[in-house]
Amino acid sequence: MLFFYLNDILKKLGYNKTTVLCTYGRITEIAGGSGAYGSGIYPEKNFDTDMVILPERKKVVDEIIAQASYAEHVYIGTNQDREGELLGWTAIKVCELAPEKCFRLVLPEITPEAVNEALAQAKPFSAHQAQAAFVRTIIDKLLGYSLSSFAKKYLGAKSIGRYQAVGLQILAERERKIENHIPDLHYELCLDFIKDDLKIRAKYLENNEAKVQKFTNKADVEMIMLNCKNIQYCYIENIKKSIDIFC
Repeated sequence: MLFFYLNDILKKLGYNKTTVLCTYGRITEIAGGSGAYGSGIYPEKNFDTDMVILPERKKVVDEIIAQASYAEHVYIGTNQDREGELLGWTAIKVCELAPEKCFRLVLPEITPEAVNEALAQAKPFSAHQAQAAFVRTIIDKLLGYSLSSFAKKYLGAKSIGRYQAVGLQILAERERKIENHIPDLHYELCLDFIKDDLKIRAKYLENNEAKVQKFTNKADVEMIMLNCKNIQYCYIENIKKSIDIFC
């Protein structure tokens, strides 16, 4: 087991008063059944979640709590991504550890060199990075999980997959554009033509002088409507569709 190997490495590095425990991966999950679409997430309550400890991890949590109560420092080894930040921060919260005595070890591999370097660069956990990773977990479950069933049924795909950070960035940038948008009041002038059961809406685009992109003054629209009252309109006899193919 890797944590036995890690224990041997620490002793060879001179850390004799250490206890190595393994969480065996995630220790919590968002329990489904309630919330939006049965996801265990409540968007209307500031995205609260039904977070529970995995049944198979309760014994591990109890052991960490017991051992950590005697420890001066707690080092949590994780991968170097935000998911690792979230897993470590979750362990701190679930096991009710004091954040000030907990440090993150980024371990891309379990070797004496990597462990020694990680100990030298140990740092406190970032609540902001952990929250960013947790937001992704929430979006994964609200969108990724629910859209996967849609993809299987209508697209023949196995799944949509996890919601990617780049997609979240696109949404964030779009949301900022919406928030910073300054409304531009303008008017369009349209007229409906009917032939048999076919209804066509024609948009006013130009007059004899120039093209009109949009009207910013309601009075101009009303003036054109007044001038058009007694005009005889031509009508549509038929509609043809064609496709030009260029080789």
